[in-house]
Amino acid sequence: MTGIEYFVDGFDLDCPETYREEEAEDTSEDGVINGKRGYENPENETNAKRRKISPAADGFKPPSTVYRITDTDKVKQVGILEVLAFGKQVVEAEADTPVLCCSDYPAKPSKKSAQVASNCFTYDAVITPASYQELQHGVGPVSSPLYAIELLDLFKKSYSRSSDTFEYPASHPPSVRLRCFKDVLNHVVRNYTAYPAAHLDIPPNVWVLGDLHGSYKDLDRFLEKILPFGEVALCPEKILCLGDYVDRGKFGLETLMKLLALRALAPDTVYMLRGNHEDPEVCGQIPVYGSESLAAQCTEQFGSSNGKELFSLCCDLFTHLPLCATVDSKVFCVHGGVPRFWGAAVPGKDDRLAPLKNPAKRIKFPSLFGPRVEAILDGCQTKEEKTEAQRQWLLNFDLLWSDPVKGKTEPLDVYGFGRSDRDSTVASFSEKAVSTFLDNHGYDIMIRGHEEKAAGLKISQNSRVVTVFSSSNYQGHENAAGFVLIRKEGKIDLLVLE
Repeated sequence: MTGIEYFVDGFDLDCPETYREEEAEDTSEDGVINGKRGYENPENETNAKRRKISPAADGFKPPSTVYRITDTDKVKQVGILEVLAFGKQVVEAEADTPVLCCSDYPAKPSKKSAQVASNCFTYDAVITPASYQELQHGVGPVSSPLYAIELLDLFKKSYSRSSDTFEYPASHPPSVRLRCFKDVLNHVVRNYTAYPAAHLDIPPNVWVLGDLHGSYKDLDRFLEKILPFGEVALCPEKILCLGDYVDRGKFGLETLMKLLALRALAPDTVYMLRGNHEDPEVCGQIPVYGSESLAAQCTEQFGSSNGKELFSLCCDLFTHLPLCATVDSKVFCVHGGVPRFWGAAVPGKDDRLAPLKNPAKRIKFPSLFGPRVEAILDGCQTKEEKTEAQRQWLLNFDLLWSDPVKGKTEPLDVYGFGRSDRDSTVASFSEKAVSTFLDNHGYDIMIRGHEEKAAGLKISQNSRVVTVFSSSNYQGHENAAGFVLIRKEGKIDLLVLE
C-alpha cells in the first residue's frame, strides 16, 4: 500500500520494514510541522520519536480500539454514528492511550488527553477494527464511511420533498459533492472486492424495494417509515433493493448515491442487486433517456471530464453488484426472473445457479452488450471456456431481463420458456418454468422487479411470482409505489406507499 500512512496504536501499516524516525521540530505556535498542519505536542517535546513497525516483521494484529479527538477535548472511541455502524460502545480513553488523530480536525487535544501522532491522516483514511478486515484481503487503504455520513446529511438538508427538488448549499459546491460521491463509491467497491458474492443469503426480516428509477421522493418516503430516528444502523430489519436505481427519473444519481451511502454505513443491513439499467450500454444511452439518463446527470452536475469519470466509477460498481438473493432459504429475489434451462451437467440436478455460488469461477460482465462481451468471449482460450462464458452470459441476461409470460397463447419450449414482448432476445417464463425452478431449488416464491405495475405490486404465475415496482407516477402513469416485507418462515406482506 502506498500514498497514505496509517497509525494504529503505534503501528504503521505502510512501512516496508521496521525503523524509527525522528519527528520534525515543531517551531510554530499553531501546530504546523514541516509546512503541514498537525497538533501541538502536549509536553512541548521537540524531538519526540515515533515508532514505525512492519506488519510482516512484527506480526501486526488488527487493532481492538480506534480513537479520535473530539471537540470536547476528550479522546473517545469512534463517533456515535460510527459506533452504530460498527457495533462498538463509546468509551473514554485513558490519558496514556495511543491515538489516531486527524490532521484536518480543528480541535486540539489537551495535555491530559492522550498521546498524539501528528500529521497522521485525514478523515477519509481512518482505519477501524471493521475496516481492517478489508486490508487483510489486500484491497488497499480503506476509507471511513464519514463521507457517507456527510453525504446523507447533505441530501437531508438539500432535498425538498414538497417540491421534489434539490438545492445544494454554497458550502457544498460540485467539487465537494464529487469528492463525497467518489469516496462512497470507492468504499463500497472495495467492500464488494473483499467479499465478492453474486448470490446472497439473507436472514429475515427483509424489506424489499423494486425499481426506483431515480424516484428519490419514493425512496425518501420509504426510509422515513422504516428507519428509527432516520438511522439505518438502528433498523431492525434488512433492506434489499432489486435494482434499476437510475434512468427515467429526475434523480437517478442521488437515488443511487443515497443507497450506496446507507450501504457504506450498514453493509449488513442494506443490500443492492443489479438491475438491467445498471449497465453502461443502458444507463449511458443519452439519446434514449436524455437528461434522465445516469450519464447525462453525471455530466450535468460535474462537467464533461469529471462527469465521465464519475459515470465510469458507477459502472465499475455495477459490475460487482450481486445478481440475486435468497431470503430465509424460501424466497428467491431477483430483478428480472428465472434463468433459462440448458440441461443439467449432472443428470437429475438443476445447476443453473451454480456459477453464482463460486466467486472464483464467476465471470463478471461490465456490460451484457457490445464490445465488452466480445472482449470476454475473445479472451477464452478453449472451446469449453467459451461455452462456459456464453452460459454465464445467458444466466446474467435472464436474471436481469426476463419477464413472466403474459398470455397462454405464446409458444413455449419444452421447459416452459418463450419470448418476451419486450424484445425477441428476452426470455419469458411460464408457470411451468417458474414452478420447476423454484421446486428444484427449494424455494416457495419469487420476488422480482423490472415491470411497472399500476398498484405497485402484482401476483402472477399461479401465485408464485410477486412483481414489485417502487417508483410512483412513473413516467406520468399515476401508478403506486409498492414494497414487500419478508418475515420468518417465508411469510410475505405486500404494502403500498400512501
